[in-house]
Amino acid sequence: MHEECGERVTYTLSCLKKVKLTPKEIESKKRNYWQKILKSKLSLRRFLLNVEKQKVDAVKESWENIVIVVEYNSRVLMRVAGEV
Repeated sequence: MHEECGERVTYTLSCLKKVKLTPKEIESKKRNYWQKILKSKLSLRRFLLNVEKQKVDAVKESWENIVIVVEYNSRVLMRVAGEV
């Protein structure tokens, strides 16, 4: 899907689905992911490679102007925009 701001790529945090977590634990994990991702652009790339490797091909090689939406159970956990 192409948009004016760039390509949107949706990833699912499948690692959170494999274990039963309380809402507090999920919130904690969301905060931890946010902190890891926002620390550096390299962290963002590593995160994407680790979430679901089979979907990485959907990300263009240029890595420019990409909006990344990470969802868990149809709820948006994070939205990261910008150049990588």
